[in-house]
Amino acid sequence: MSTEQRKQVIAVSDRLISIAHFCPRGSKVVDVGSGHGKLALYLRQTKIADYVIAVELNQDPLNRIERLINSKNPQQINIDVRSGDGLQPVEADEMEIVCLAGLSSSTIVKILEAAKKKLNQTKRLILQPIAKPEQLRYWLITNGWELIDEQIVAGQSRRLSKIHTILVAEPGKSLCAYQEANLEHDDLVYVGPILWQRREPLLHYKLRREQKHWKEALKTILEADPEHPTRRNQIISRIEWLEFLINKW
Repeated sequence: MSTEQRKQVIAVSDRLISIAHFCPRGSKVVDVGSGHGKLALYLRQTKIADYVIAVELNQDPLNRIERLINSKNPQQINIDVRSGDGLQPVEADEMEIVCLAGLSSSTIVKILEAAKKKLNQTKRLILQPIAKPEQLRYWLITNGWELIDEQIVAGQSRRLSKIHTILVAEPGKSLCAYQEANLEHDDLVYVGPILWQRREPLLHYKLRREQKHWKEALKTILEADPEHPTRRNQIISRIEWLEFLINKW
């Protein structure tokens, strides 16, 4: 890519750059819940993807995507914008790489479940939930997808207020990544087996931040209702479990 071409590439967040990094060069990508369309445009401008289908359910995001593409020489961009729910407007032979980013875990699971029969030609799933990535890890295990990579990315905030987890999976042995000897299976599903194996610093930060959150919640509950043990004991158990994970680090 020439210097002039690089100057024309749309500016995107570290989160979207990381997601794009997991798309094989020359691939055909389906970007579900494309939103502003920046990921789709970045994939084409950087020539990572040969062809992108951007899917959105609602008209306002569709209009934004089309305006963005139309401002960037649409004849050369090669992005197909489609209206529909999840993967419904996409055929199986178009779903080489499927990207679902910036959606809730439950929404991603719902989309994957609805399209399960069409995923037999898909080579890779790239998933970035808003929260609760463990729900997606359970789905991948249950449905025969092998977790081949994970990445944790900080949002663009001085306080690291947002932490994004990216999961990359391909058809294969769904339990292959979960072989870490010093943690139980469910613990690995929660923290992420590849993130844990790499001892990703942001994962450690995330665990400590979560523990701090529950300690503050416990203090609030003790002040408001010190005589009610059920919720208190649940939170104490959570704090102790997080302490166990942190000490295992």
